[in-house]
Amino acid sequence: MDKDELVAVTGGTGFIGRALSKRLLGEGFRVRVLSRGVPSDPLPGAEYFQVDFSDPSSLIKALEGADRVVHMAAALFCRSKEEFERANIVGTANMVTAVNSLAARPRRFVYISSLAAAGPSPDPEKPRSGSEPESPVSFYGLTKLGGEKALSALHPSVEWVTLRPPIVYGKKDSGLSTIARFVKKGIMVNAGSRSNLFSFVYLDDLVEAVFTALRHPAVAGKAYFICENSVYSWRTFITLLSEGMKVKMPLMMDAPAPVLIAAGWISEIATRLAGKPPVFNRDKAREGSIGNWTCLSTAWEKDTGWKGWTPLKEGIRLTFGG
Repeated sequence: MDKDELVAVTGGTGFIGRALSKRLLGEGFRVRVLSRGVPSDPLPGAEYFQVDFSDPSSLIKALEGADRVVHMAAALFCRSKEEFERANIVGTANMVTAVNSLAARPRRFVYISSLAAAGPSPDPEKPRSGSEPESPVSFYGLTKLGGEKALSALHPSVEWVTLRPPIVYGKKDSGLSTIARFVKKGIMVNAGSRSNLFSFVYLDDLVEAVFTALRHPAVAGKAYFICENSVYSWRTFITLLSEGMKVKMPLMMDAPAPVLIAAGWISEIATRLAGKPPVFNRDKAREGSIGNWTCLSTAWEKDTGWKGWTPLKEGIRLTFGG
């Protein structure tokens, strides 16, 4: 990558996208953020384009001149399968259409997918490595997999790379902040069992992986899990979190699937009445109550040589400024 290249980033106003955009700007690259709205606190030096992901024509204009693209704009919480499909499959397909329509196409298209696109680990003793068949258990996972498949329509001159992170955490993460509030209150309701296993990736490590995916020749045309190569039970995660926050270990209560799904339904109804997007839904409840969400980044390490993953304990310390 040349330092004068323009990188277009969708979802650049979010938790991961803002961190990536800041990293790219710091490295001397030009950054154009494509989003549904311009943030109140834009990054100095970044260019912002307001787009409609349902309209390829607006995307074509915003992508003109881009040398590389990172597409991470997606819907995490929706009230129906159709809403997920519009955001995660159709939105990605429209990005592909827009890229293909450019007179000068970008060299590479990096798609930020999710472990949810592959599904939980069939065997608790064997985290997903990438060789197993995909089996998503949620509309979110199913439509992120659909987004991956949409990349097959990219023009042959455009290289694609897919990254599948598990749970991403770091500073200014609203999801982790929500969990932290429960920990502070002294009670933690567990989705499924406290013994279920999970993989994690620290925000800075994911940003490093995206930065590598934009330029490394060996990763073109491949999909990778991006995570620390260790797995943790939910109880261990909450224990490390309480230690990092310097608070007492909370009382942990397991919630069966029917209770979680009912809570998701109530959240959907309440937020609809309030005119707000849901922060929890039945889809996320189904994910949380099923199995172990673990994976390995062995293939990524082999192709890139990078093994500098931040251990969960250290990542939590960095997140909370300890």
